[in-house]
Amino acid sequence: KGDADRLGFQGAGARGLDPVGPPPLYQPQQGVGLAHLGPRKRVIEHRGGVRAGAERVFELLDMQPRVTDAPGAVEVVHPEGRIDIDHVSFAYGTGDGPIVLDDISLTIEPGEKIGLVGASGSGKTTLAFLIARFYDPFEGSVRIDGHDLRECRLRWVRNQVGLVLQEGVLFT
Repeated sequence: KGDADRLGFQGAGARGLDPVGPPPLYQPQQGVGLAHLGPRKRVIEHRGGVRAGAERVFELLDMQPRVTDAPGAVEVVHPEGRIDIDHVSFAYGTGDGPIVLDDISLTIEPGEKIGLVGASGSGKTTLAFLIARFYDPFEGSVRIDGHDLRECRLRWVRNQVGLVLQEGVLFT
């Protein structure tokens, strides 16, 4: 049984996590509509979608991260906050996709505020994700106070960085 089955998404009649589910002996018959069930109709109609969604969540939880701590990873004591992006190139996937960033260099001094401006797909979010170490560049390095992020503890890096991504909901 998969994780979704163990959580009670076995199909019609399952009680699991669905307290509003159909009666235990309910068997849909071909040609019989669900209108007579009133509000329960939506629950039954969307049950397959819920199961598929639960299965996808468990697939994601079971995935192994590509970015992990290197042996001997460190935490920078009393970081000042200088960020150096040095000749960084990046492509999604295994690096064989289209190049998103090509030989980018940038220095952000402690306390300095910057804005990344560019066309959709130009790499602004990717650059922010590299600084937060959601990904590692396939060429070049991203450093905080001279320490390559690949040599720093991942949890420490993520505790140093805050991201606010543009969402249309925030601005409309």
